[in-house]
Amino acid sequence: MTASVGAVTGWRLLTATQHYAPGRGFHTWLSGPVDHLETLYLVLDGGEGVTGLGELRTNIAYLHGHDAAAVTAAASAAVGRLPWQDGPAAALAAFDRDCPAAGIHLPVRMLVEMAVRDLQARRAGRSVAALFDGPAGAVSGETNQSLAWTEDRAALLVAAERFVARGFCRLKVRLGPAGVAEDRARLLALRDRFGEAVELAADINGAWAPADVDRGLAALAEAAPAYVEQPCPADDWVTLARLADGAPVPVMLDETVSHPAAIDRLSALGWRGGVHLKLVKLGGLDRLIAAGRRGRAAGMTVMVGQMNEGAVATAAALAAAAALAPDHAELYGADGLADDPGTGIVYGAGRVGVTGAAGLGVTLDPTRCRPVAAPEPKPAEVVHVG
Repeated sequence: MTASVGAVTGWRLLTATQHYAPGRGFHTWLSGPVDHLETLYLVLDGGEGVTGLGELRTNIAYLHGHDAAAVTAAASAAVGRLPWQDGPAAALAAFDRDCPAAGIHLPVRMLVEMAVRDLQARRAGRSVAALFDGPAGAVSGETNQSLAWTEDRAALLVAAERFVARGFCRLKVRLGPAGVAEDRARLLALRDRFGEAVELAADINGAWAPADVDRGLAALAEAAPAYVEQPCPADDWVTLARLADGAPVPVMLDETVSHPAAIDRLSALGWRGGVHLKLVKLGGLDRLIAAGRRGRAAGMTVMVGQMNEGAVATAAALAAAAALAPDHAELYGADGLADDPGTGIVYGAGRVGVTGAAGLGVTLDPTRCRPVAAPEPKPAEVVHVG
């Protein structure tokens, strides 16, 4: 078959293990302790030295129930059967036509769509954000920093002081495991330490029982948080319907928004609180931006965030934020990684940016990765003479 103009001439799946610097690991009620990331990369060869990059963290079974090996196998199978010779847009369309719309294929779709957008934007000489009516050059934006769960309240304050010293004055603290009283004490300790100079938010990650939600929100209101994230389990629609009628503090939903259709269900519920949108859960930049615009039109507050991820995936979340201009952004995912093969992400003064103007604005060093899959080489053509 003859390749079309703009075809992808080759692809590779690579993997790498990334580690956080000492003291920079992560821990939430939902995830448990996280000290490293298992990462899958898709590299598309567009010819003439132009490549497209996608990144997917695979050790996030707590998010969708599939282990790293299953996610890698699903990605290898899906990428290997796409018609790349017809061009990146045709390959993405084939994925959407032939692969299920949920489950393990949502994060795999994100990987494919991210690499496709990076290649398309690099070919056009502009940013990925510009593909969605965002800025055309190198992008940057404000971000919060997230304080991991720790048993030691004093260590929490030390971590917060380090972020503030670097110019990050929007902090979200992970709460939930120790109960409402300790959650209130920790948030008030942060407020007492920083006063109004720091915007505080709290993330419960669905740890509170439904019976504790109203009491918990009232307890945290004393510290005047910008929002309290996921105070109830993700699928507790009874509590969500009650909160839609009003709460003592702004409420942000994260785990509830696990699929693009969740925005429409929340809209039907009359939800006017916040929605925290992530590429890996919604399946790509196009779907996240569309969901954010639908949510905003319905009167919701919009936040763009990410999992703990490397430079390439962080750059994609930043591109989505640059196009969507959300009310809140959580783009700290690559901050503190000691051995990320992706480069081009810069943090400081409360912001994150990329150093490159085209595509995602970041690069990947494949020599720091391990091969996973690539197309089988075609057999040499036999020419018969005489």
